This record gives sequence, structure tokens and C-alpha cells, in this order.
Amino acid sequence: SGKHRSPLHVPKAVLVGHRVARFAPLSHRIATRHSVDGYFSSTKNGHLVELYECLHGPQRAVVFVHEVTHAIHADARLRVRDTRERFIAAQVAGWLQFVRRNPSAWMWLLATIREQANFEPLALLT
Repeated sequence: SGKHRSPLHVPKAVLVGHRVARFAPLSHRIATRHSVDGYFSSTKNGHLVELYECLHGPQRAVVFVHEVTHAIHADARLRVRDTRERFIAAQVAGWLQFVRRNPSAWMWLLATIREQANFEPLALLT
């Protein structure tokens, strides 16, 4: 529409498998100290995803997808020794289930990706 919109807010929680994954901001101090843009942790009560509070647009979307994929791996109980085929099957099933169970979070992710228009294009290597 050409009108300036307020920044999109990360969902507070989503369902990943049978567990709730809650989202919390990751402070600038912690993110820079550990050189990370996000964290994922899992307990018997649920998952916690922390996203660096200074991320916006496509950068935030990439980190969101990365950390939710950790939650999908945890829900599927994937281990390093599992086969590539098991990882692929778990990721496909997990992301399809995520989209079905969390339509507003999926729409948030798409809208966040669309924020790309507000960013300078990356220079292509020639």
C-alpha cells in the first residue's frame, strides 16, 4: 500500500509436535558476547527459542526458521547418528505440521520475509 507499517512482532508461542515453543528476545549483550543470533533449548515442559532482538526482516526470518528447525529435530528425537533420510522425513513432516497448526505464525513468517523490500539488495558476485 506504500504506507509505513509498524514492525512485525515475533509470535509469543507456537506448537511444535506436542510441545509448546515459546519465544523470547535475546539481548544485544548476550548475542554479542556469544556471537549468536538465536538460541534453542528444550525441557520436558516445552521449548524456548530466543531471537536476537536487533534482527529485522529476512535476517529475523532466517534465524526463526533455523531455531524452529531445532525444535522440530528435538520433537522428532533426531540424533547425530540418524540417517539423512530420517532428518529429511522429520523436517518435511515437522514443517508441514507447523504450517497447519500455526497459521498465524506462518503468516507472520511470510510477512517478515516480505520485509525484504525495505533492505538493500545483496551484491552478486561476478
